[in-house]
Amino acid sequence: MQYAIVGILVIAFIAFLVLSAKAWHWSNIVFLSLTFLAGLGALIGMSQVLDARRTEMLAAKRTSEALAQMEKQIETALNGSGLAYEYAPESLRGLSETLDLETAGRGRVWRSGEIEIKDKNRVFKFSGDRIFSQDNPANMQDMLMFVYADRVFEEVVYPVLFVGTMRVIGETPNSLELEPVFIANAEEFDAPSQTWTLFEKSPADQRDAYIRNTEIKLDEDDPNLNQQLTEYRKILVEQFMPATVFNLDLNDPDQARAYENMVDRVMFDGLPLVKIENWIESQTDRVSQRFDPSNEEIFVRYQFQEKSNLTYQVDSTGSIETDGQFNRGGQAVDPALHAGGEIEFQKGDEILVDQLTADGYQRGDEPVAPFPTQEPVTEVTRVYVRQLSDFPFLLKTLQRRTAEYTAEIARIAENNRRSQLADADAQEQINLRVDVIERLTSDQSKLQADLDTVRQFADDVKMKKNELESSITRTSGEIREQHRKIKAMVRSISESSTGNVSRSNPILGE
Repeated sequence: MQYAIVGILVIAFIAFLVLSAKAWHWSNIVFLSLTFLAGLGALIGMSQVLDARRTEMLAAKRTSEALAQMEKQIETALNGSGLAYEYAPESLRGLSETLDLETAGRGRVWRSGEIEIKDKNRVFKFSGDRIFSQDNPANMQDMLMFVYADRVFEEVVYPVLFVGTMRVIGETPNSLELEPVFIANAEEFDAPSQTWTLFEKSPADQRDAYIRNTEIKLDEDDPNLNQQLTEYRKILVEQFMPATVFNLDLNDPDQARAYENMVDRVMFDGLPLVKIENWIESQTDRVSQRFDPSNEEIFVRYQFQEKSNLTYQVDSTGSIETDGQFNRGGQAVDPALHAGGEIEFQKGDEILVDQLTADGYQRGDEPVAPFPTQEPVTEVTRVYVRQLSDFPFLLKTLQRRTAEYTAEIARIAENNRRSQLADADAQEQINLRVDVIERLTSDQSKLQADLDTVRQFADDVKMKKNELESSITRTSGEIREQHRKIKAMVRSISESSTGNVSRSNPILGE
């Protein structure tokens, strides 16, 4: 339309110039033509600008409306409804909050890697390629990994079997070479049965680790709780905690009882003792008809009738590596679990208090009063709360004790070696002594034989001596007798002789 109007104006202007050429000077005509063309160009430009402005204003209005709508959608996606007092579970912040609670202290995870044996080390192959860049160097050299072996339940892969801790000593874009540091399951390490999963930090024990992967919701007020418990137990036994994973023989009564108690501890976690007893009474195929948790695992649920009289400090400082996520007083060491200040309770709040604190106890010389005497509360029920295992702390303790036992074993082995050397030396001395005794015994036997010979010779000599003495005595007697006879004969001869025989004869002794 606007081009038609411009065309009519141009035709009229040309006609006007033709008619005025008879009376005007050509310079006036040229000047008027130029002025007309300039005005026409300006008019066309202004119309285009106005049209563009109108188009942009309409577009800006539509964009503003879309922006406002998008901002509202973004706000809803981020935080949920603006009227809600907390982040909606399906909102980004709600999901992030759930994810933060789920992965608190866990670190990064590398799942389902194929394993190859390389001498004393193991090679972990990533299920997908890693991206190396200046912004993402992905340097994992010397990182300590917590290694779990995977198992498949209903076509879903779960890391369920702790193999041990290993250190990264080499890496490529597709694999890691792992050096064993502490091996908890030598059989799986020596012969990997399936894929492995690597954790940057040791996974934490969680109460809902199993039930959240099912469609079962255990509600203690639900009249069908017993049926839900039966279904939940079936899933635990068949999928998550089969006896074969723990290498237990259910035909052995002791192992069957231990396995049943293991499943009970997971299954009954968070349920009132009364509900647990009701379910056990309804079962006919149990090994044990009782469930006896320790006193440390029995908690009393209280409801505040008024605002609490005291405030409670639930945050603590320390090291997760040495203290775990919680210290002995139950205060949170992990910064991700800190409340940010002291806690106080309002009317209608419900809390769980351990049975020892609930009933009171003696702390040294100072008695600690029962909890209901300190706070305006009434008891609702008593609940079984499974004590969670602090895996990093237990692993640290196990490694420390393993090192201590290894050193003790080495010391005992050295003592055994020394004892064996002493025993060998003693045995050698015994053998030497036996040899000496044998030789002494042989010498004694020979000496005894010589002694017998000497005694026999002495007896013979003595007998010969006696014979000689007897012979000498007899001979002496005979000689004396002969002497006497000779003497008498001589005397007789002397007396009877008349010759010059002297009375004193030296031969006769006179």
